[in-house]
Amino acid sequence: MYGRWGLHKLIAIHYINKLLQTMRVGVNPITAKRAGRRYSLEVDGFSQYVVIEDAGLNYNLYLFDDHVTPEEAVLMEPMSVGFHGAFSVKPKKGENIVVLGAGPIGLSAAAGLIGEGIENVIVVDLDAFRLEKAASIGAKIVNTKEVSLEEGLAKIAGTVDVYGQELPNIDVFIDTAGALELISEVMRIVKPFARIAIIAVYKEDVPFSLLQVMSKELTIVGASGYTNEDILKVIDHINNKKTPISNIVTHVFGLDELQTAFETAIAAKDTVKVVIDLTK
Repeated sequence: MYGRWGLHKLIAIHYINKLLQTMRVGVNPITAKRAGRRYSLEVDGFSQYVVIEDAGLNYNLYLFDDHVTPEEAVLMEPMSVGFHGAFSVKPKKGENIVVLGAGPIGLSAAAGLIGEGIENVIVVDLDAFRLEKAASIGAKIVNTKEVSLEEGLAKIAGTVDVYGQELPNIDVFIDTAGALELISEVMRIVKPFARIAIIAVYKEDVPFSLLQVMSKELTIVGASGYTNEDILKVIDHINNKKTPISNIVTHVFGLDELQTAFETAIAAKDTVKVVIDLTK
């Protein structure tokens, strides 16, 4: 009826449609619009349908393996932020790495490091529930509600002598907390040649001593967003289950529960990552 070419064409369309219906992908909002990064927020995460311009695998769409759960896949974007920040200061195996803050980005940074074989990762927070999540992905923990930052880090990583003063032996600090008191304490106890990555969004200026930066030869790096290479690393991490990263998803709500979801996230009680499931 359709002719040989027409039949083949219909079969091809059928299989393409079937493939598209079953593909599960993550979206890179930075490259999802031709207008670029500035308009990336237009790729609305609370929409049932999203228009992706110039769609292409490993450009703005990233394929998940069939065994990946929705709770794992949904972490692609925040984990890419944490991964980008964590590796902006070139951490090495055997170094002592501290992540300040056990929120979604901090835990994503810690998971990224651990998944790449960096074992000495310490997560700092004052929320016991969130620190339990950090421990569940393989990090050591310091609760600054129970012990000072200096004492807690020294107990885990040991100390080094700096001009007669014993300071925690920490090579890298990754700041996802955005807490003035915490970063000020870091600047007081940091050892020479340490590197500091700032992922956190500070809403106020932070005073610190440039004399400290100069005399200790510190490296301070800002990290924002992520690259295509970061996302590919994260997809590999999630597909191969390098850490139980889905542990940080603590609440899942349907689209009709959006207000409750926001209230739960804002309350931040026994909460890390709140997710909206558009299929509910």
